[in-house]
Amino acid sequence: MNTEANDIRRAGRVLAEIAHVLTAADHSDERLRATLKLLGQMIPYDCCALLEVTPRSGRCTVYTVPDLAADELPPLRSRLIALLRLMGDEQSELIADLDGNGDGAAAPSTVPSDRMHLAIPVIGLNQIVGVLFVEHATEPFEEPYDEHSLRMLSIVAAQVGSYLTTLRLREEELDHARQLGIALQQLQETDRRKDDFLALLGHELRNPIGAINNALRIIGGGGAAGDDDKARYHKVIDRQIQHLSRIVDDLLDASRVRLGKVTLDKQLIDLRGVAERWLEAFGTSLPVQSRELRLTLPAAPVFVDGDAVRLEQTFSNIMTNALKYTPTGGRIEAVIRAEGHEALIEVRDSGIGMTAEQLATVFELFTQADESLSRSQGGLGLGLPLVRSLVEMHGGRVDVSSAGLGRGSEFVVRLPLVAATASVDKAVEPSARARSSSALRVLVIEDNEDAAETLKAMLAMWGHHVEWAADGLVGVAHAFSHRFDVLLVDIGLPKLDGYEVARRIRGELGSRAPLLVAMTGYGQPEDRRRAMDAGFDVYMVKPINASDLEQRLQAVEPREPSR
Repeated sequence: MNTEANDIRRAGRVLAEIAHVLTAADHSDERLRATLKLLGQMIPYDCCALLEVTPRSGRCTVYTVPDLAADELPPLRSRLIALLRLMGDEQSELIADLDGNGDGAAAPSTVPSDRMHLAIPVIGLNQIVGVLFVEHATEPFEEPYDEHSLRMLSIVAAQVGSYLTTLRLREEELDHARQLGIALQQLQETDRRKDDFLALLGHELRNPIGAINNALRIIGGGGAAGDDDKARYHKVIDRQIQHLSRIVDDLLDASRVRLGKVTLDKQLIDLRGVAERWLEAFGTSLPVQSRELRLTLPAAPVFVDGDAVRLEQTFSNIMTNALKYTPTGGRIEAVIRAEGHEALIEVRDSGIGMTAEQLATVFELFTQADESLSRSQGGLGLGLPLVRSLVEMHGGRVDVSSAGLGRGSEFVVRLPLVAATASVDKAVEPSARARSSSALRVLVIEDNEDAAETLKAMLAMWGHHVEWAADGLVGVAHAFSHRFDVLLVDIGLPKLDGYEVARRIRGELGSRAPLLVAMTGYGQPEDRRRAMDAGFDVYMVKPINASDLEQRLQAVEPREPSR
C-alpha cells in the first residue's frame, strides 16, 4: 500500500514538474527533451521518443532520450511515422517492434522476447500531432509496462498535446497578425493611390476644361483676330473634348474590366488592318509628326480570333504610351508578324525607358512612369492595365522590357494565331451617299436644356428643321403627331426613358418610323445591344462626334411632306 502511495506521490510530483517545464511561451527542443527525461521517473525505458508533426506543412521532428547516433535516427523516425499511421483512430496501443525501411512504410512484426514498445498518440485541436513512444528491454516473460504505465504515458501525452496546441495557436496568431499587417499596408497603399488618383483625375479634367473655357472666351469675346484664329481655337476645343471623352471611356472600361462585365464580340481579324486603321486615324496628328514612326506589316495576313474594337483599343493604348514617353525627335517602331502559333504586336520606342521597379508595376492600375508634379505627359495610368486585361481576355499575354532609364521600352503582345484555310471576305464599307438636297425634319428628345440648345443650333446650321421635346412622353406625342425624318433621343429621359420611347415609336409606326438615333453616355457593348433591341437604328455615345452625326444625316432621304 505504501509503495502504491509513493508511486502516486512521485507521479504527481513528476507531472507537476512536466507541467512547469511546458508552461513556456517559446518552443524549445530542450523543453520537450526535459519532459521525456522526467517521464523516465515514472515509466522505465531504454529509449524515449517524441515524433512531432506540423499538420499544415507535414514536417516531422523527432526528439529522443538518450540522443541517438546519426545512423540510428532515420530507422526510428520511419517506425514512428508507421505508428502514427496505425493510430489514425486516436487509440493507445501496445505495439510490437516495427521494421522500418526508411520511408515510413514499416509494418508490425512479431513481438520479440527481449523488447517491448509502448506508444500513444499526441492529440491537439482534435487531430493527431505526434506520437509519444517508449521502448524497454526485458528479461524473458517480464512485462515492464502495465495499466499504470499506460495511464502515465497518456497524461504526459495530453500535456505535450496541450503544449503543442498552445504553440500552434500562438504561431497562427502571429501569422494572422503578420497577414493583417500586410493587408493593412496594402489597404493604406491602395488608399494612398486612390487619393493620388482622385487628385490626378481632377488635374486631368481641369486641363481640357480650362483650355475649352479659354478658347470659348477668345471666340466669343472678340479676342480672335480673324477666321483663321477662330478655326484654330475650334480645333483646340475639338481636341480637348476628344481628350475628355477618352478619359471617361478609360474610366468606364477599367471599372467594367475589374468587375468582369466586358464581353468580346469575336470574329476573324487581320492584325494588319488593326494597325492600318490606327495609323489612318492618328498618323497625321502632331504627336506623330514630331517623331519618327515606322510601321512594319507582313505581306500575308496575320489572323486572330478577336474583337476588332478591343484589339484596336489595345494597339492604340500601346502606341499612345509610346508617343507619350518618347520625346520630340525620338523613334517609334511597330511590327505586326506571325511567329510559330502566335501573332505578335511589337512596339519599340527610344523614349524615357523604365527602371526594374517601374517594369514590375507598369500594368497596375493608376501607375505612371512620370510621377513628378509637372506630369507633362498627362494620363490616368489606365491604358496599360486595360491592355493587359484585354489581351488576357483574348487568350494572350503582354510583356514589357527596358534596358533602363533613357534607353527606351518594348511592349510585345502575343495572341493565338488562327491559320487561314479559306479566303476571308473583307468588310466593304458602304460608299458615302451624296448629301441630301433637301433639309431634314429632326426631333431632338433631350432633357438637358444646354445640350438640346447647342444640338439644335448645330442642326440648324446644317440646314435642317429642328424641334425639341424635354421628356420622353412629350417626345413620343410629337413623333406621332408630326412627320419627322430623324429622332435624336437621349436615353436617360424623365417620365419615359429612351428605350421605351424607341419601343413605342417602333411598335406604332413600324417601317414608317423615322431614323432613330440613340444618344447616351453609356458606351458599353451591352448598352448598345439593349438600345438596338429597343428599336434604335444608330447608337452614338456622348459627346456626339459632329462629323459622324453629319455623315449619318447625309445618308437619310427626306420624306415626302405630309399632305
